[in-house]
Amino acid sequence: MGISENRHASEVRRRLLAPPNAVPDLGIDLKRHLKSNSVSITAPLPPQEVTLESQQAPPPSVSLPSSPPPIIQPVLTLSKLLELVAKHTGYPTEALLGKRKTKGAVLARHIAIWACLKYLPRRSLCNLASVFHKHHTLILHARERMQHIMCSPEPRHDGIQQIVRKIQRDIDDNHRPSPPDIG
Repeated sequence: MGISENRHASEVRRRLLAPPNAVPDLGIDLKRHLKSNSVSITAPLPPQEVTLESQQAPPPSVSLPSSPPPIIQPVLTLSKLLELVAKHTGYPTEALLGKRKTKGAVLARHIAIWACLKYLPRRSLCNLASVFHKHHTLILHARERMQHIMCSPEPRHDGIQQIVRKIQRDIDDNHRPSPPDIG
């Protein structure tokens, strides 16, 4: 490194550490700030005691709403989704994630991939491909095949469409959707 390069580097460092237009940071004087708001730092708050008199029942003239408490549905996760698909297709989760290439296992896997793409939108193609131990192009192929089957009026696809509708109904009735992406 030459002399001019060394001077340049030191000049850049100096400007970064102390820019010419910087305003000095004086910080906040907490003692002065708290005194002006009449709050004491040193005095802890007194503990509040709970007595039975303070927990009185509402007067009889006030009626409480008689609605049942809200039912909190579980959030749909990948493992729950795979279990639902396995339950409705008759193939175990291992077969959905495995390498079997029988017609039924491949179709069940495609249903599982389609359900993951629909109900777990935060999962990327590559992420789903790693879950299913496949290439991301197979995820795309499964999506296209299931879209074709779901839109097809052919009677040979009626059984698959019924399975998919059962899975959709089960998910809609028993699970909250996963939170959407922000941004």
